[in-house]
Order: sequence, then structure tokens, then C-alpha cells
Amino acid sequence: MDGERMGFESGSRKSELGRRGEEIAYEWLCTHTELEVIERNWRCRLGEADIIAWDKGVLVFVEVKTRADLSRGLPEEAVTSAKRRRYEKIACCYLADHRFDDCRVRFDVIGILLLETCQPIIHYYPDAFGAGD
Repeated sequence: MDGERMGFESGSRKSELGRRGEEIAYEWLCTHTELEVIERNWRCRLGEADIIAWDKGVLVFVEVKTRADLSRGLPEEAVTSAKRRRYEKIACCYLADHRFDDCRVRFDVIGILLLETCQPIIHYYPDAFGAGD
């Protein structure tokens, strides 16, 4: 069985799409917001935080979702309640790892649609969800 039929090529395309989306999100956030990015692709045993930034004393975890078409809906719709709970746990790991005892936290989502025929379409949702949502 060839690599494409086994899903290798589609997996590499998906990871490349994700990397492109994260780079676009980073550049967009730096240009269009006052966020001070302090980490990108921070990993722990529970997963990865795409972008971590400060915003006026609030630690912001930004989840980036990227899609190349709308066949499965808007990118930001992929942030399900289960994924939100996982992101909250990743944030707890980050806080513990960096010894933040008393820190306000916010979760933002940025959805990026990369259609071949136009510029990226970016939807940014500051304070998209909170603990327990």
C-alpha cells in the first residue's frame, strides 16, 4: 500500500497546514493586537499550547485552528468542550511549571481559513472560553 493511501501524505499536509496557520496567527496577533507573545508551541505531557502571551497582566493561551476548506465547518468550530478542558489542563501545567501562583488566565481562539483563491480569512475570538465552559 502506498504512503498516500495509508494517510502519510495527508498527515504531512495537515501538519504543514497547521504550521502555516500558526505562523499567520502569530504575525496577525503581533500586528493587530497588543499581545506580547512569550511562547510558541509550548509542550507538556498533556499536549501543546500554540501561542502564550501577556495582555495587560493577563496570561493568554491562544489556540490556533486552521483549515483549507469548509467541508468540516469553520476552523474555530473544532474547539469542542473536550478540547477546551484539555487546553485548561495544559494551562495548569504551564502555570505550575513557571510557578505562577496568582495569575489571571484567558483563553483566545483564532481560526484561519486558507483557501487557495484568496488571502487568509482570520477570525479572532479573545476570551473565547473560560474554566469550566
